[in-house]
Amino acid sequence: MKAYEVALRMGVRFIEIDILDGTTKDGQLVPLACNGTSTLDEALETIKRHAFAKSEYPLVISLDV
Repeated sequence: MKAYEVALRMGVRFIEIDILDGTTKDGQLVPLACNGTSTLDEALETIKRHAFAKSEYPLVISLDV
């Protein structure tokens, strides 16, 4: 998630997230993001915190499922 944070703080306006099959937790599938070490929720939370730190322009997020 550090890479997303750094990129957003540099003003990047396009991010692609690779979504992978994850594990099940409490009977629900928990999808993984990027290289399979972080959950999709962690990736989205990082983006939420840092998306507009450097730029007020819209952020485009591409989901590669």
